[in-house]
Amino acid sequence: NFLAGIVANTGVRPFVVLLLGGINDLSNNYITGYDATIWTDLKTIIEKVQAAGGLPLVKVNEPTRSIDTLTKRRNRAALADTIQTWAAGRTDVAVMDIEAAWRQYGLGVTWERATRGAVGDEVHPNLLGAILHGYAGRDALRDFVRFAPPWARSDFAGTVVGSVATMTGTAGT
Repeated sequence: NFLAGIVANTGVRPFVVLLLGGINDLSNNYITGYDATIWTDLKTIIEKVQAAGGLPLVKVNEPTRSIDTLTKRRNRAALADTIQTWAAGRTDVAVMDIEAAWRQYGLGVTWERATRGAVGDEVHPNLLGAILHGYAGRDALRDFVRFAPPWARSDFAGTVVGSVATMTGTAGT
């Protein structure tokens, strides 16, 4: 749905487009091998973002309480492996591994603590979880984007193309 807005944006076209790696599909599906269905759809979206001139940043391995069965955990791992293997060495897609960042930078904090208090579901990140997401994004984009300190930029207009309630205010993302 956001692709039309990205293509139509004639001002500052977003260079990086964050794509969630099928987390809701994984959370809501108990079918063994459903990761392959998610990957088919996600790859199509990735290719459309690339064709529109954006760099897809695909978020994988997000630990959530809703990945609550062995089948879901296996599907999550298989999808992450597929995406990371496909993206390895490519210069037109970046992969943001949330669990890897959590293990590297989380200092032993449980994922529940990094999500508690955001919207109360132990799924969406709070401020701590958002910081871990930031580290994951920075690590994923290190080879694609030259980072400048915030004070080097004076105009933040057009930074966000789309937003939902959990992306604004106190939700932490």
